Amino acid sequence: ELIQTLNLNENEIKDLQKNYFSIFPNLERLIRNLKLFDINEIFECLQELDMSDNEIKELQKNYFKIFPNLVKLNLSRNSIEKIDKEAFNAVLNLREVDLSGNKIKKELISSLVCLEQLEILNLSANQIVTKSKEDELSMLSRFATLKDLNLSANKISDLGNVFIQEQTSLLGLDLSQTDINEQVFEQIKMLVSLKKLNMSSNKHLKKLDQSFFDKLTNLEELDLSENELTSDDFYSDENKKVFILKNQSNLKILRLSNNKINYDFIK
Repeated sequence: ELIQTLNLNENEIKDLQKNYFSIFPNLERLIRNLKLFDINEIFECLQELDMSDNEIKELQKNYFKIFPNLVKLNLSRNSIEKIDKEAFNAVLNLREVDLSGNKIKKELISSLVCLEQLEILNLSANQIVTKSKEDELSMLSRFATLKDLNLSANKISDLGNVFIQEQTSLLGLDLSQTDINEQVFEQIKMLVSLKKLNMSSNKHLKKLDQSFFDKLTNLEELDLSENELTSDDFYSDENKKVFILKNQSNLKILRLSNNKINYDFIK
């Protein structure tokens, strides 16, 4: 009865008796392979569900209704390409959702809007494509409690008006391996509480914006590695006397590897 975590992956379970899981009344975390069996009982105590690597293609209406108190959900590395607009209606307490490594397009993000307590959202390595402000990811602005957002490894070139108002909840943003360029600085400068920013591996990012860094004074970790930046990009004047990160008093980790920076980077 004391078991809180149960991992049933990679087994040969084909059928389960009714109320099989009643012997685990305190179960809080379940890792299961959907290809093996179906569950028809309610898990009142379950807070964390891991259904990664299950070849799931579609999330139907009230898909998670047997997990009413779910807080953390991992659906990474599946093949999800369809999500019913009411798929998450039964799990409104979710605070963390990992949908990385699927086939999700930007239109499907709207199905998550009902999760008003969501704090961590991972949408990396999907099929989210934006090319202009007409393709803006406006629905992301509705997540008022979001603290960490991962959009890496998507074909995102423009964030449009996602962050047009000052946003104080978001602490971490990952835009690595996307198609963003220097215009993104203007689009996310309202994230005044941001502590962790990853913009690495963006081949179109070739210039920095000093005014952007003047506003984001809470940054603790900044990753600009694997871009096309030079030493000159870190100074706002020709004489290289004004270092654009000079006001980053909270910055603890700065990653600049694999750029075009030379030895006169710091004067």
